[in-house]
Amino acid sequence: MLTNVDTIGLDKTGTLTQGQPEVTQLIPALGIESKLFLSLMLSLQQGSEHPLAEALLKEAKKQGVESEKARFIKTLPGQGIQGRIEGELYWLGNEHLMMEKEVYLSALNDHVAALAAQGCSLSYLAEAKSQKILGLVAFSDQIKPRAKETIDRLIAMGIKTVLITGDHAGAAQKVAFELGIQEVYAEVLPAEKAHYI
Repeated sequence: MLTNVDTIGLDKTGTLTQGQPEVTQLIPALGIESKLFLSLMLSLQQGSEHPLAEALLKEAKKQGVESEKARFIKTLPGQGIQGRIEGELYWLGNEHLMMEKEVYLSALNDHVAALAAQGCSLSYLAEAKSQKILGLVAFSDQIKPRAKETIDRLIAMGIKTVLITGDHAGAAQKVAFELGIQEVYAEVLPAEKAHYI
């Protein structure tokens, strides 16, 4: 079946992990109220079927936070989303999006390092007009029960395993380490994944 295969590329979310992330931590920036922070993210994510959106919606429900749906929502492939809330434009997404929009994340560096070491996936919320970071949310996703066994079998067959994910490098490295995956490419945009195969 895999006689001519010497390398296999794997995605992380939903392939190696359950694909059901949960909110691990909400970290609003200094001066931003926690419920407002969650409410803004909820506004942007309402109606989305993305696993991270579903995790945020579940967390908002748990905390009793409600909000109106944002307007003019636009998906930014491999980066996040943007939308208007009460006329103001907000961005919610990964570090690549924040860098592209010139939003400085230095106020959250200590949190980022600690959460990356735990293997969390991270999303940031920023206000476009001021280019101000409003906070970050960390997600975790459990590894599938048979993923380690599958990776071990592939390696035993002489097949090199490669993780190719759009996720944060810390989350990718943690999953790769736990499963024994030999090579990792993280923070890869969806359109770029084919280049690694």
